[in-house]
Amino acid sequence: MDNTYYKDLEISNGASAQVIKGAYKALSQKWHPDKNLNNKFEAEKKFKTVQEAYDVLSDPIKKATYDSKLKINNDDKNEFNSSNTKLQSDVTDGDNHKLETELGKYNIPAKIRLRFLAMVYDGLIILFLTTLIVFIIEVVFIGDEVLPTDHILTQVLKPFWFIPGFFYLAYYWRKNGQTPSMKVWKVKLVNQQGQLASLPQALIRYITAILGFGLLWAFFNKNRASLQDVFSKTTLVSSEE
Repeated sequence: MDNTYYKDLEISNGASAQVIKGAYKALSQKWHPDKNLNNKFEAEKKFKTVQEAYDVLSDPIKKATYDSKLKINNDDKNEFNSSNTKLQSDVTDGDNHKLETELGKYNIPAKIRLRFLAMVYDGLIILFLTTLIVFIIEVVFIGDEVLPTDHILTQVLKPFWFIPGFFYLAYYWRKNGQTPSMKVWKVKLVNQQGQLASLPQALIRYITAILGFGLLWAFFNKNRASLQDVFSKTTLVSSEE
């Protein structure tokens, strides 16, 4: 890795908050444009770089996220031939995280509009698949008979409506983080470490989603996180592959 925010501040990876603050103070004074009138262009560039690095590393949550991405990139750099890849985070008030890793570019979290459209498309696909499966079951086991609402088979089929949806989503989330609909809208599901969601996380996310109104929470959350994101510790991110 050619460059990191730690190198921008001329400190070692994992430096303490005190070291980070001291390095920032020294470098910001050194490269302040008002103190470099003869080389103002370069000074402004250096000063901006130092400020950007400090904005991330001085915030515990942003620093933890960045350190996790940095570790993943270092661990996998041989496999992905990314030894010369620059890992950058552009964080603005905890809203927009642009992370460049071996997985591609992500804007975390994805726009609410993209998440909603992907959800609607997936919902239509799940509805079609579930209806088809239930229809086949009814034809095979019931035939033309009209069952009463209290019949045991009718009761069994009620919760079954939710099962195909989970297997559909979990399959794609565990495979590559994207259902066909999510690929269309360029969104991907990852956990807090930037990896594919686990099966328990997929289940929690699905249960939270079918309860309804989880996406509305994103309008009131400063990080635009839905209830699905909060409870499952996963996030729908924008991907550019």
